[in-house]
Amino acid sequence: MNKLVYFAYHNEDCCRQARYSMLTAMRFGSAADAGYRLDVYTDRPDLFEDICTSIHVLSEQTLKSWVGPDSYFYQAKIHVLLEALTDAPAITVFVDTDTFFLKPPKLLFQRIRKGYSVMERCEGVAPQSVIDALKTVSKNCDFTGLTCIDRMWNSGVVGVHPEQRSAVKRALDICEQLYSSTKIFNVEQYALGACLESETVLQECSDIVYHYCHPSLKKSFSKQYERLNKKFAKSPLSEQVMESFKYRPKWDLTNAAKIKLKKLLKRYGLLKRKIRFELT
Repeated sequence: MNKLVYFAYHNEDCCRQARYSMLTAMRFGSAADAGYRLDVYTDRPDLFEDICTSIHVLSEQTLKSWVGPDSYFYQAKIHVLLEALTDAPAITVFVDTDTFFLKPPKLLFQRIRKGYSVMERCEGVAPQSVIDALKTVSKNCDFTGLTCIDRMWNSGVVGVHPEQRSAVKRALDICEQLYSSTKIFNVEQYALGACLESETVLQECSDIVYHYCHPSLKKSFSKQYERLNKKFAKSPLSEQVMESFKYRPKWDLTNAAKIKLKKLLKRYGLLKRKIRFELT
């Protein structure tokens, strides 16, 4: 059975976000009816007992091994994806907690098959800091076969077929090497994008899942969730599901206008820049 996977650990806000994202997914129908499992990797199983198909309880020791000696938390996301692909292998979609569903989750799974994967969106040319880091570590890191190494993809959503587990494992290896030598915070999503785009047809899915990673939207979510929780804390799950989308985080009018302008400029190529390089 296909799997929708979350990683909600240690942080109360993170767990709230995960639960809310799950509620917005379920407004299109239950996971069982739609033919997928809803899995969470967490240290707070009590928050998900009424909503998840499978709860994987994590220990502090496991998390420490996943973040590594440099305590790189985002690296743990790749470990969760690998664990999910290993445990009852199936088409697996990892979803960040700070998300909500615009369309049914089944549409995500329909885009994934052997040789085809999804990530939330392509952010364009990789930052110069990442490109410089690649040049620095290329002598000790195997980039053989990677053909798409100058672009950055957002990892708010990562969906792969189990046959592509080796690409995810390779992304983890590259991520560990890059972060240990550079400490660049987003090398995790760079590594995933580079490996998946080189080995599969990598597609965007921001039309299905909205990733509100901006701090202003996260602040908006905290306020909205408090209202949702206060109103529906004692309500049945079905009622929470039906009401959840009304409380989604939203941009204020000023920021909404800025984002529309930025998208318009990108559409006409006014914000694009192209940088290519060869590894030595």
